[in-house]
Amino acid sequence: MGSPMSSYGKRKGATFETSVVKWLRLKDILAERLTKAGAKDEGDVVAENYAKARGLKEVPYKFVVVKRRQAGIDKAWVVEDFEQWTKRAGK
Repeated sequence: MGSPMSSYGKRKGATFETSVVKWLRLKDILAERLTKAGAKDEGDVVAENYAKARGLKEVPYKFVVVKRRQAGIDKAWVVEDFEQWTKRAGK
């Protein structure tokens, strides 16, 4: 059984999420941090429960933003699955 995330780790993650949202908003991209609510957790920025809670027919694209060590938010990596990427690439 793993140990629960430390308050330092939670704080660090929340700071990163806030930085991602602020950076996206500076680029005029709609972004918001989402509710953490157990089974109905909407994720960190967007998730399936996000779409359900808002009555959306389609779930927004799913991405993971990964912070690079010793780099600003503008140098973070964005990861998505291959199937989604090929759809977005028009293949």
